Amino acid sequence: GGGGVWYGAGYIRKGKKKTKHDPKRDLSASQLKVLEYIEENEGCSAPRISEDTGIPCKSVERHVSALKARGFVVHKGSRKSGGYYVVLRRLRLSPF
Repeated sequence: GGGGVWYGAGYIRKGKKKTKHDPKRDLSASQLKVLEYIEENEGCSAPRISEDTGIPCKSVERHVSALKARGFVVHKGSRKSGGYYVVLRRLRLSPF
């Protein structure tokens, strides 16, 4: 069956051909906006992201949760004084 293979670094292998895949392509416009903000302002909090982007805080929290689940960002530090950081996920999920 001809499905592709996901590589955490962003590659799909179809047969013998490798094609580059941008994982960010699958994000919503708001998720991408939040991710780009975190890339430029590492260590920021959800209220700060909300204030600077104009996205409601609850929506920012939902977007960040989705980004964390997909391996784009992590939270470091305490809940009160910690912040969000971008992760470059280079985990290879297939033995191929």
